[in-house]
Amino acid sequence: MTSFCASLFVFSSLLHASIACQQLGMYKPIPESAYDLLPASSDDISKNPYGYYVTSLPSIEDTATPDPCVQIMAPAQYMVEIMMQAVTGSFQICGKDDSSDPVEFCGAGEVRYCGAIPKNNPTYTFFCENSCETSDNSFFFYRFYIQNSTELVQDPQDWCQNRNPSEFPKSLQRLPDSINNVPDAPKDRDVGLGAGIISSPSFFVIFISLFTLLLTFL
Repeated sequence: MTSFCASLFVFSSLLHASIACQQLGMYKPIPESAYDLLPASSDDISKNPYGYYVTSLPSIEDTATPDPCVQIMAPAQYMVEIMMQAVTGSFQICGKDDSSDPVEFCGAGEVRYCGAIPKNNPTYTFFCENSCETSDNSFFFYRFYIQNSTELVQDPQDWCQNRNPSEFPKSLQRLPDSINNVPDAPKDRDVGLGAGIISSPSFFVIFISLFTLLLTFL
């Protein structure tokens, strides 16, 4: 049975490799002002947590559906950061470019790759190594961050280190406790209108003046 599963994986991998990838379109970065930052968006495939998009991988038994891929518009040698995270589970998720000597990067549940773009306007294909699920667990988030044309990169390693390596959607679930410990606003004392008038010093001054005036007429 084990040898049969291994043979099925090799056959499906070769078949997937021979099929043109499923183009998701030209990648358009989501501006930071449009990021979904609520904790509920961390596993919501209808949202864009931290500016991520979502897609899914075909199961290992699905030999007819090609792996998804996306093209980025950027010149060779520009820096790129690619981050991917499974919506649920920790299946092995991978990516690779379409250069003559492609770079592959994989991770269990999440993966971050940072490096130089190998050629002008490359296409990156997402695929699964050996543990894609047959259910909706094959959904995953992905995000590209491309070096800005105004950025001067002298040291590629420094550029990668200056990025935030923990900015995955699931990190939105970890909020500081202080957010939930907001002190209650002080309540105003319920003092009646009559009590306020009687306790006022000006009331006694007026009362004594009127009483004195009344005595002069008697």
